[in-house]
Amino acid sequence: MLQLVPEVAAFANLELRVVFNKDSSNVGPTEWAHLARLLDRERDAYDAFLIIHGTDTMAFTAAALSLMLVRCAGLMAGAAHTAAVEASNVVACRSGSRSQLC
Repeated sequence: MLQLVPEVAAFANLELRVVFNKDSSNVGPTEWAHLARLLDRERDAYDAFLIIHGTDTMAFTAAALSLMLVRCAGLMAGAAHTAAVEASNVVACRSGSRSQLC
């Protein structure tokens, strides 16, 4: 992420963790529960969480996490294409996340 949006380093102490790497159309209850457990376990160590997620099931993941977690600051960001695709909107989506978390 820092390679795509280096200005993030100016306003955030970012720790990147890949929780799972799969097409978002294959993300469901098992992954939601895993992510919720991780966020709950780590919530006291961070001010907020930025979750990078594909758009296929991002709304479902956001809804599930909102029901599983109470008072956990977070933002989900997604893009229509991966960073490897020339027409990707990944950089714009990640850059826009700054204004939401600050």
